[in-house]
Amino acid sequence: MKTSFIPWLAPVAFAGRRVFAMLAGALLLNLALGFSVAAQDLKTELVPNGHVPGYGKAPFNAPVSFTFTTRNLSASTSVFNVVRTLTLPGQLNNVTVAPQGSYNYNTGVVSLPVISLGPGQSAVTTVSFLLQRPDGVAASGNVSSATAVNDPPGNNASSASIVVRTAQNLGVTLSASGATSISNTNPYHCETVRLQCLFTNGGGLPAISVVPTLTLPPNLNIVSIQRIPNLPASYNPATGVMTLAPRDTLRGSDESSPSAPVGSYYDYVIVRFTVPPTDNTPLSIAASVSSSSPDLPSSSSGAIPDNASLTLQPTPPTADLRTAPTGPASAPAGQPVTYTHTTTNLGSNPALNVTPTLTLTPAPAAGTVTLPAGATYNATTGVVTFAPTTTLQATAGSNLVTNTISFPMPNAPVTVTSNVGSCLRTDNNTPNNSASITTQLPKPLPVELQDFAAQAQGSDALLNWTTASELHNERFEIERSFDARSFERVGAERGQGSSTRPTDYRFTDAGVGHQGHALVYYRLRQVDTDGTASWGPVRAVTFTRLTKGGAKLYPNPTPGRAALDLTELPAGTYQVRILDLMGRQLGAYVFEGARKQPLSVEQLPPGRYVVHVVGPDVNLTLSLARE
Repeated sequence: MKTSFIPWLAPVAFAGRRVFAMLAGALLLNLALGFSVAAQDLKTELVPNGHVPGYGKAPFNAPVSFTFTTRNLSASTSVFNVVRTLTLPGQLNNVTVAPQGSYNYNTGVVSLPVISLGPGQSAVTTVSFLLQRPDGVAASGNVSSATAVNDPPGNNASSASIVVRTAQNLGVTLSASGATSISNTNPYHCETVRLQCLFTNGGGLPAISVVPTLTLPPNLNIVSIQRIPNLPASYNPATGVMTLAPRDTLRGSDESSPSAPVGSYYDYVIVRFTVPPTDNTPLSIAASVSSSSPDLPSSSSGAIPDNASLTLQPTPPTADLRTAPTGPASAPAGQPVTYTHTTTNLGSNPALNVTPTLTLTPAPAAGTVTLPAGATYNATTGVVTFAPTTTLQATAGSNLVTNTISFPMPNAPVTVTSNVGSCLRTDNNTPNNSASITTQLPKPLPVELQDFAAQAQGSDALLNWTTASELHNERFEIERSFDARSFERVGAERGQGSSTRPTDYRFTDAGVGHQGHALVYYRLRQVDTDGTASWGPVRAVTFTRLTKGGAKLYPNPTPGRAALDLTELPAGTYQVRILDLMGRQLGAYVFEGARKQPLSVEQLPPGRYVVHVVGPDVNLTLSLARE
């Protein structure tokens, strides 16, 4: 149904009942004509403008305001005689009302002029003042009109408040730490530095549109960048500027809430970078933070600095890296050879980024070199590069690193050169950063020894050996030892000179078993016609039934514990050694004679052994079997 309205205005001179009667008459006239009255809708809005517009919190004594808006929501009807009321607490200071109005200091009432509002029109009034009430300021507004018809009452009134909070207080701190340097501000060259930059808001109000900045030296080797919360962060190597995405808000620490997201109250940036290897130029780092919202003045008590700087002075470490390879002096072709690369830091400071290498000449074929974990091999250059050591300390026990490789011995001598490098060495002792050894192929013997055997025959030792060929062979000298270390010549057999036919040899060491040694060792010394000599393998002969009186072993064989009976020997001190059949010492004791002594051999594996007793005018060898 179309709505129409016939306006009728009473003369200003009319008053009281006459005005009411005329208005009522106009209404009845409209009703009589069959028209309906258009609905009107007046609304108020009260918005606090504290720390930022629309926010109901602000620091004490800060300039704040309320925005009071009156709206005519009708799209077709004007409203006349609109009366607006706005009430604040009394005794506010520095109050201004714009564009028109006045504030009553005693009652807190804001007087506003009566207005008319056309369809969709609004009127805005701003009341500004200083927030000097510790409990905050509450305001209420209302609107009415004597001519309003069918105005819904639910949106005529509005209210708002501004509470007191501590001021926004942005701050930034910088710190750095190194893994090995003695001072966090004096990192070593090549050391990885952990830079921490923390942006905070120590106030009770949120910072709005926060812009954090961080500037580092250009051309740094950045290891990693981490930002909490997970916001964009990047480094420009040309300028050194860290680009940090701005924050919409950074809540104050006084606003703490258990349910607040991580990083709501702080912005934490962690940058890991390596110190340049040779440049001693100080590394200057700076950070700052700003926002569009007002911050606590720097002159105020408790204000946190919103900028920070840090200077790192690179320091050369004093390290002394030394290296040496170890390996066999000779090896036959095809036999596996093993080399160990040892690196030691004998300086006073750590060595950083230590990289050991071995150079093999000639280079073995690819796939033939057995490497430790993390090592690589270049078959073209023959270089083995071992896994680098980030920090090699100078402390004894922590200053050593070893690496081992192996490969089949080629058909030529091999030279192995060890090298070690680091990020920076200041020991000025570089010659010991490299060392070499050479493994030779065995020199061919002038005699090809095919077989060599030695055995006991009664109290004699019988030696037999066979040569497949001989070249300039003058003679064989037979050498004997009772301890597998000191050998003496006991005989000789003339050689064949040069021969390509097999030749058998035989030698008897008569009566050696009567000397009281259970184990006797023999070897051949081959002498060329030019006097050049070489030695063959060692063979052992065991005499089990021949012993000198005065010492006994029982039980023998023994399961693990035996008794050494020295009761027939004179009193005195006797040195007792246990040897294997190769003459290696496996145990040593000092016993008193003229008594029985316990002898524990539980640690020995089953087999045959020799017990050697030496004392004043006594040198006895006993045979022992361990079950």
